[in-house]
This record gives sequence, C-alpha cells and structure tokens, in this order.
Amino acid sequence: MIERPDGTKVWYQRGYLHREGGPAVEKPDGTKLWYRNGYLHREDGPAIEFPSGTRAWCKDGRLYKIEYSNGEIELV
Repeated sequence: MIERPDGTKVWYQRGYLHREGGPAVEKPDGTKLWYRNGYLHREDGPAIEFPSGTRAWCKDGRLYKIEYSNGEIELV
C-alpha cells in the first residue's frame, strides 16, 4: 500500500492497481475504487462508490450500470 501526499491510499500488484478483498484506491473524501489487474472490476458489488451515494458497476474495465444517489439507475 502506498499513501500519497493527499491522503489517497493505493494498492498495486505486479505494477497494476489491484487488491483482493477491498478497494485498490481509497480517497480521503470517501471515494472507493475496486481494481483487478489494472481494470475497474468487482464481482460482488459496485466497483466505484462515491461519498454522495452514487455507485457504478464495472467488470474487466467496462462500465455497465450506474445507480445515482437519488435512486435512478442507468444501464450503460
């Protein structure tokens, strides 16, 4: 794990953003991003969580669903 000067925490494996069992990027504002082998990816939930409550689902780097904090859902 590397902590950047702005407080962002990032995890790498073999040079790629990657973390098992948690987000590979955690920003000080509460934003969390899950990566697998350098691609936004999460099997069991959203790959991106924003502090506003908006969440985005990605697999193998491809965005396929956004759920906004107001409950609106967009399929991409």
